[in-house]
Amino acid sequence: MKSGSTYSVLFLASWYPTRIKPTHGIFIQRHAEAIALYNKVNVVYAAADALSNNEEYQLVENTSGKLRTVIVYYKKVNAKLPLIKNVIRLNRVFKAYKKGIQHISNQQGKQDILHLNVVLPVGLIALWISRKLKLKYIVSEHWSGYLPEDGNYKGFFNKLITQKVISAAQLVTVVSQRMQQSMIAHRLQNKFERINYVINTDIFYPKKNSPSGNKLKLIHVSSLVNREKNITGILSVMKRLKENGIDFQLNIVGTGREINEYINYVKINELHKHVIFVGHKLPAEVAEYIREAHAFILFSYFEGMPNVLLESLSCGTPVISSKVGAVPEHIDHKLGILVDVANEDQLYDAILNIKDSVLNYSIEEMNSFIQKNFSAASVEKRFTTLYGKALAIR
Repeated sequence: MKSGSTYSVLFLASWYPTRIKPTHGIFIQRHAEAIALYNKVNVVYAAADALSNNEEYQLVENTSGKLRTVIVYYKKVNAKLPLIKNVIRLNRVFKAYKKGIQHISNQQGKQDILHLNVVLPVGLIALWISRKLKLKYIVSEHWSGYLPEDGNYKGFFNKLITQKVISAAQLVTVVSQRMQQSMIAHRLQNKFERINYVINTDIFYPKKNSPSGNKLKLIHVSSLVNREKNITGILSVMKRLKENGIDFQLNIVGTGREINEYINYVKINELHKHVIFVGHKLPAEVAEYIREAHAFILFSYFEGMPNVLLESLSCGTPVISSKVGAVPEHIDHKLGILVDVANEDQLYDAILNIKDSVLNYSIEEMNSFIQKNFSAASVEKRFTTLYGKALAIR
């Protein structure tokens, strides 16, 4: 085990923000930034891009303090046959990660520990690298596919790879007890540790006062994928609020393939004065929308621990959420209202409840909850402790 309390970490990610998808896996990036407060963190991630004809790989490096990020872009595969396309893509992904890891090795030398973020699809690469470089590794799993409500953990090879990667790790971190239970139910055995997400409290800072006026202001932020976020359920309740004469406005932040279906629903039901689609926004803009709202609504069918709820609380805006993932483990009556999954009657009643009681929620208490449990400093301390614990395991 290394002496001292800081480490050089090779940080492999299956998801990470890029120039193509700037918010993809942003919670993993925030973990990396937090860990890099005191540790040297070297992130490697591979992403497909439309590179020039004479260019198959492009390495883009960025350094900020103790955080070094290496994104290796590989040329998109244009083959039409699915089998051939997958084989070529996997080969390019492997070479991209290999190039990124070799670059880090040349620049930084041997790392102390390997940290894999999400098993699929990079788990096999992490397993290979750990053996080649003789590095112990931990896994941080964020994927909701293990949850029975999601049900995407399937396929013989995916399960075989996941079992091998998880069993060979020194330990596994998850963001919720529900995630841990679901992984164990899939016979994925290891030492599990819970570590929270990181909230950027410099951006998601508390508002000065609750929004004024008689109009109830609501906010929803997500990928707008209906099978996960139940946008149609939210819109159905908005229709009911309008029919019952409630003066409200719901701002929906995000975009996606199904956006036109939602817009048509709003048009058909004459909700355009009440439901506003504002599109994709940068984090600072999202924070402003949240601070202007009386309450944040999340009506998902399944989740891990949604960052947007925590960001809302950091801004001092109470939440209304379905009882999914780790939400019931964190949200109590001082922070918001929980409803059963897909129960539109409960969501309707919760919105009316918030309308009448929003002044009873303490902006300071909500923000303090985030500062104590989801700050970068608290998460860094947990990971640094776990690195030492993992390296001590024989």
